[in-house]
Order: sequence, then structure tokens, then C-alpha cells
Amino acid sequence: MKKLVLLLVLTALTATTFAAPERGRRNNNDDELRNRRSRDARDSRYNRDSRRNRQRDRRYDDRRRTRPDPTRAYRRYRHTPNRDYVRHNRRWTTARDYHRTVRPIYVYNNRWLRVSVSYVDGYYWDYDYDYPYFIYNGYRHRYSAYDTCNYELVDSWSDSVQRTFYTYSCSTGYDLCADLRDELNDYEYDYRYFCAERYNW
Repeated sequence: MKKLVLLLVLTALTATTFAAPERGRRNNNDDELRNRRSRDARDSRYNRDSRRNRQRDRRYDDRRRTRPDPTRAYRRYRHTPNRDYVRHNRRWTTARDYHRTVRPIYVYNNRWLRVSVSYVDGYYWDYDYDYPYFIYNGYRHRYSAYDTCNYELVDSWSDSVQRTFYTYSCSTGYDLCADLRDELNDYEYDYRYFCAERYNW
């Protein structure tokens, strides 16, 4: 009787030991299906991210900023430089670093920065960003004595560049551009010319 019980126990253990690998064996078709689904999901995420990055990339944004109201009455204005060179903590090593912080809607004709604001004309210190600006005709211009800006004098009627003021500090470049702008606008008696940074994405 003991031998019979021992034989049954050994038979059961042997069957369990050799049957375990059979239960754990995978079907090759299941592996291929799982790999294909994983690959398709990865490709789908890549394509979706690529489309999103393309939409966010300003190089593909060709919207044109609306020009100022042409019916607005012109008022004579003479630019007065601000000689109070206040140091500021916010610095931009290159113009591109600053331009990447500006929303694409403020890029006019894919070439010029035209950040619209609701402040009066004149020198303006932005306490939130610790940075100086100069406001003219509803648009904001960088006015740092330490950062470099590439200002251009633009004819708004033809969207052509009349004069460039590159590699100057922002305040010096804007002062030079604004002086010439005011002379030409006075001659035309219209807001025909404007100063703007050349956009560098």
C-alpha cells in the first residue's frame, strides 16, 4: 500500500514538473500581434507629435498682422530719447532668445515684431518682467541699453525696408530709427513708416 501511494505521489510530481513549461509557452502569433500594435501606437504618437510641433513652429506661421487703422488721424510726434540707463536683471543674450518668447500673432509678415499694447507713447518700464520698452502708436519696442536689437525702418505701404539699424544696443538703434521715422511721417503727414525689430526665429 505504501509503495502504491509513493508511486502515485512521484507520478503526480513528475507530471506537474513537465507540464509547467507547456502551460507557460507563448504563441508566436500573439507576440507578433502585440509587437505590431505597439509599433503602430508608437508611430501614431510620433506622427501626432510631429504635427503638433509643426503647428507650434513659428516658421510655418504665415499670418499677417493687421495694419493700424488707416482712418486714424495723424498727430505730429518727435521722439525724445531716454538717457536714464537703468540696469535690469532680465537679459537676452541674443535677439533669437527674446523672439522665442513672443507669440506668433505678433510677428508681422513673418519678418517684423509688432507687439501691440494699450499704453500711451513714451518710455515704459515693465515691472513684471524687469525690462525697459518704448511705446509708439500702440506698439512696444525693446529699449535696453545692454541688449542688442536689429531695428529696421519699414514702409507700411509697400512692406519694404528703408533703412537698417543692426548690431546697436536696443535703445541706440531705436533712437536712430525713431528720429528718421518721425521726419518721414511728418513729411507724409501719415503713420506710413514704423520701426520694428527684424524677427529671427
